[in-house]
This record gives sequence, structure tokens and C-alpha cells, in this order.
Amino acid sequence: MKNEGKLREKVVMITGAANNIARKAAVMMVKEGADFSICTLQNKNGLNETARLVGICGSRCFHRLMDFRVEKQVRKFVADTVKNLGRLDCLVNSAAVRRHFAFQEMTLERWGDAHNVILEGAFLCTHAAVPHIKAAGAER
Repeated sequence: MKNEGKLREKVVMITGAANNIARKAAVMMVKEGADFSICTLQNKNGLNETARLVGICGSRCFHRLMDFRVEKQVRKFVADTVKNLGRLDCLVNSAAVRRHFAFQEMTLERWGDAHNVILEGAFLCTHAAVPHIKAAGAER
């Protein structure tokens, strides 16, 4: 059962929530009472597992695959978050591209893809989320 802590009745959006740090952040925030909107670029199984983990603790969880580089998809995801969960209070930008190959195999195209997800994705998610976060009562 989820704890009724500091994040009670708050909705947290976490990008890249299919594994690693983002999943651990969600599991930690469940203990404080948060509900979640989570997304990732490709790892559907990992995303479903994160949703399952927070769900068994009693949190609501809206989730889907999303390309963080596509502004229309980002804006729709944020709008659907508010529609499904009623608000948005916090954003954790944790999306990244993890490709496992030797540095010598890195190309400018691969480098660009990684940066587009990380930097442009963080910008687009933040830009879309901030008006909703402010509407929910954030002062900064």
C-alpha cells in the first residue's frame, strides 16, 4: 500500500522510466504517495514492469512509449497525463539513449541521436510540462 507522505495527491512525470535510475526514483516516490505518468522511447517491457511495480504499491500510473524528439508526441503525452491523472506536479527528465558498442564505432549520427533524446527531449518535456506544473501550484 502506498504511503501517504510528502507527495500525496501529487503526480510525477518520469521520462526514461523503463529501468535504472528512473525506475528506482518511481519506486522511492511511491513511498511518499505519488501517482505517476511514465514514458520511455522503446523498452515497452521495462515500462510495463515499472508501471506494475508502482501499481502494486497503490499508485495510479499512466504510461506509454513516446519519442521525446517529437514535440507533438510530447505535448500530447503531457496533456493526456493531466486528462488521465488530473494534474502534473513534478517532472523528472531521465530519458537517455543507451547503446552498447565500442567508442571507435561511435559515429556523428549516433552521437546526434543520443543528444537529441537527452537534450532536446528534456527541453521539449520541460517546455510542455511547466505550464501544468505551475497550474498545480508550483511557485518556481
